Amino acid sequence: MKKAFISLFLSMVCLLGKADWADNFKFAYYGIAEGLCDEYAISIYEDNDGYIWICTSNGLDRFDGHRFVHFSSQSENQNTRIKNSFIYGIVDDDLGGLWVVSNNGLLKIDKKNESILFPYNMGDFGYALSEAMIGIVKGNSNDLLILKREGIMRIELDQDGNISKVRASGTKLFGNRIMTLTGNILYIGGLNGIEGYRISTNGEMSPLERSVLDPIS
Repeated sequence: MKKAFISLFLSMVCLLGKADWADNFKFAYYGIAEGLCDEYAISIYEDNDGYIWICTSNGLDRFDGHRFVHFSSQSENQNTRIKNSFIYGIVDDDLGGLWVVSNNGLLKIDKKNESILFPYNMGDFGYALSEAMIGIVKGNSNDLLILKREGIMRIELDQDGNISKVRASGTKLFGNRIMTLTGNILYIGGLNGIEGYRISTNGEMSPLERSVLDPIS
């Protein structure tokens, strides 16, 4: 099985090489000179309105295809001034909010009101939401899944898009680094392997059977 997969992969690479597929695309470089706030880009996200958001080690950029708008601690505009510099990820909710994770925790950008909400404005959850976070995805219900170095945090939102409940759970991995949600399966990668969790309709997570994660043989 593994040999067949490798052979197929190499065959596809050869075919793509012969087709000179790269000639069919146009590439543009964006750096600090072109308006990007930092050249250390960590992740990229397209929101529901079509804006491109670039998470960097020196703030957050919004790109409309023509110009960049910076969200950083150095911004003179209070609507784009954030206290977080090292930005890891961003995701939409269903009510016009953008949730951002950083080395200083969580923040929310309200696109409708053009305002920013920080952890200390999030009621009783401020302390828990001020810790370093390295990844975020939108769950299948009205919730957010956040990755931390030592575990996962699940945030439930109410009908107004405000935080109603926060739950945290640990993982067996050492040094969580990345996660992705595929259907109802959440995969997490760390320094010592990969874990998978099945998410139920009510948001409960249960570890996948080991066989699901076994390598192709």
